[in-house]
Amino acid sequence: METLGVKLQTMNSDNLVSIINTNDGVVTDLDKNDVLGYYDKANNIFYLNESNQPINRMRFTVAHELGHYFLHSGTLSNQFRKITLRTDVIAPADPQEVEANYFASYFLMPDRKILDTLHLTKMMFSGEELVQDFAEIFAVSPDAMRIRFKIFKQAYPDMWESLDLTRKLF
Repeated sequence: METLGVKLQTMNSDNLVSIINTNDGVVTDLDKNDVLGYYDKANNIFYLNESNQPINRMRFTVAHELGHYFLHSGTLSNQFRKITLRTDVIAPADPQEVEANYFASYFLMPDRKILDTLHLTKMMFSGEELVQDFAEIFAVSPDAMRIRFKIFKQAYPDMWESLDLTRKLF
């Protein structure tokens, strides 16, 4: 991250909310347990909440913030959404949050690696075992892997069918 000129700093929920309230003014409806990350554009620092997310979730949060950094700097920067909440990951309302989630998904679980890994497996697993195994391989949460598989299925329907994944997954 430092090669991009961006620093990454981890902290607990209370300190992160304090920084957000200092930089953005007091955000009254902000639940400290909901805050995953924050990008301070003025100082070019990604703040990461280390107290409410496992390592695979933190990896996704960092990749998500990188998505904002690459996709939303420049002309869209004044619309940049600085606070990333759990609700944004599950059902984002802001199109830029959706884009950052897609960026993180493709960054951490690229098509080529999914294809290669699918070809290497014997596909003897049930659907849930496949999701769990791939989540471990890519070091992401099972939920992130399920969502990525759904996107993959749309992009590669013939491959999906040839590997008989519809019967196993969705």
